[in-house]
Amino acid sequence: MKRRLTLGLTILAMAVGCATDLSGNEDESDSEDGVIALPDSWARQDIQASPSTGAIDKSPGSESRTGVGPTIYSKNVLYTLTLPFAAPHAGPLTSVVYNWGLSYKPAGLTVYLCRNTTSTCVTITSLQSGSTTAFNPQTSNVPFILAFIVSDTGTMSPAFGQTDQVIINHS
Repeated sequence: MKRRLTLGLTILAMAVGCATDLSGNEDESDSEDGVIALPDSWARQDIQASPSTGAIDKSPGSESRTGVGPTIYSKNVLYTLTLPFAAPHAGPLTSVVYNWGLSYKPAGLTVYLCRNTTSTCVTITSLQSGSTTAFNPQTSNVPFILAFIVSDTGTMSPAFGQTDQVIINHS
């Protein structure tokens, strides 16, 4: 049964043009820079970082935001944390640095870093802290989204969101 479900999810991912299957196996053959679009058909739970949880660091050429990530209660639901950026001197991106955390990593977890919407994402599951240049040279004055999904069947214990951070560097 699990093999059939994984195959079905893989086919769903390929049908919507994703560069990764939902079983967590990465396949960047469809996109040279690794940027993918997440399916609109996924059930969602969104969290907006409020001004009190969004720290601002406006050192020259960079800006950062932090927020407490979502607690994942259910499988096959896309949980997101939106971190708004509105740099008045927003130039083209040169890199994006990220840190994300959960109380534990459930089996079947996939984590994405998205720019502005869940139509422009990179898979960051393998590194809880890292950086990417996949969004270069896009503008930096749009929200960034950390998206989490556990693709599997059955029940799970909640995975509690930790402090997540996105730092944008721009010219």
